[in-house]
Amino acid sequence: MEYNKGFSTNNERFSTSYHRAGDANEEMFISITPGFELGPGIKRDGITSPRMTDPHSVDYVCQKRNIGKENSLDETTDALIQRAGTWSIYKHLKMFNDSLGKEGWLITGVQSCGDLTMNPWHTAYIGDHKKLCGLLTEDDDKEPIYSRVYRCIVKWKADVAEKINRKYDFLDLTFGNVDEGCSIKINLFNQETYKKCIGIFLKDELVEIKEILEKPKIKKILDSQEIDDSEEITDLLEKAEVKKILEMPEIKKILEHQETKKVLEIKKIEKIKKILEILEIKEIKEIKEIKESPEIKKTIKEQENQLIEEIQEIQKLRYMDIAKKIDFSLSGKPIIANHEELSLANAIDKFQDVRHIFNLPQVECNGSHKTQAVKTINLGEYQLFKNLNERRAALSSAVVIDLHIDDDHVQVKWHKLKETLKEKNYKLVTNSPTRRRQFRRYHDNTKRKKVEIFFRDCNLFCVTAFH
Repeated sequence: MEYNKGFSTNNERFSTSYHRAGDANEEMFISITPGFELGPGIKRDGITSPRMTDPHSVDYVCQKRNIGKENSLDETTDALIQRAGTWSIYKHLKMFNDSLGKEGWLITGVQSCGDLTMNPWHTAYIGDHKKLCGLLTEDDDKEPIYSRVYRCIVKWKADVAEKINRKYDFLDLTFGNVDEGCSIKINLFNQETYKKCIGIFLKDELVEIKEILEKPKIKKILDSQEIDDSEEITDLLEKAEVKKILEMPEIKKILEHQETKKVLEIKKIEKIKKILEILEIKEIKEIKEIKESPEIKKTIKEQENQLIEEIQEIQKLRYMDIAKKIDFSLSGKPIIANHEELSLANAIDKFQDVRHIFNLPQVECNGSHKTQAVKTINLGEYQLFKNLNERRAALSSAVVIDLHIDDDHVQVKWHKLKETLKEKNYKLVTNSPTRRRQFRRYHDNTKRKKVEIFFRDCNLFCVTAFH
């Protein structure tokens, strides 16, 4: 077990922990409660309490349990009813132990993904079942699967993992044909992602030039350390200066295994031909003899054919379905991408539950929303929930909050608000707030009452991992 040091936006330190699965025999598995692969999910409006379609009225959930669906049930805010039918952590562990545990697997750590299928941006693809899990309950507001790119941790199937020499990747994925088994494509807008994916699609490892030159017969001629006392070979080496040519930057770049890989990603055939042109220019008889030997010619021809196949494969990357190559994928709300911490302004885009992020103060109000009486609200939640730009702005500055909410269906009284904010250690100021926990009444050319407020410290945090 290793530890991270985390920092909230007010520089308050805390410790989190994670399990580093570096052992080749350690793997990740995912467990989802049967029947809840498609939700139901949490619904928000920024005014009333978060609610959910009662699971007892969802066809998919009830069918999986062979129970009758109950019609005409109201949406529920009761957390116990919202969790009805879902497995506890104990149940997940027991089911794992009863199946894979008997095959010798030992649980070393567990991470809850409690809002999978309950909140936007949270998805999971289960390869064995060809099933995409997400907020997709019928008649609910569904996750816009087809229009989003999801940052996912991907576990490859064993044959793919063996070929690319790794079990996991973080990739940007898009999903399609969800109702017909699901197709998955890699979003290749990122050059880093493009490079990472090359190996996944290759049918065979390419024959590297370095490998050719390492063959015993060729190596004997090129490697001065292994040259025998043969007068003919020694004379050949002196005249040709083969070693010197092989040390040239252009040649070394091709010979180095990793550099060769990078070259192969662009125009590898042209690069190989350039090598041959370089050798021609030198007009060294002995090198030509090596180059034109049947063994080298045959190998280069085979390599050119393989390179043509690879380039064709690369051209197909953008359109290739990789669903069959995936054991599972899992997406959520990332705060780190490509080893870099995301700015709060970017990370917050995917957070709809703004109550806790901004520590929004709960205040008294009067009114109703969709026939439901509303007596308290979280100040600013309605605006921050609806408006992404205001949500970003509230991270680092004061924002103006309208006290006439939802087309005046809900109202907050200024004198009540002022008392409540002071009780919560907010300070009333005369000018525009410049520090957290400051507020003032905001006047403009409308008759609507407004407050300008700089909310207290945010709860979004970044994590720095120590290896």
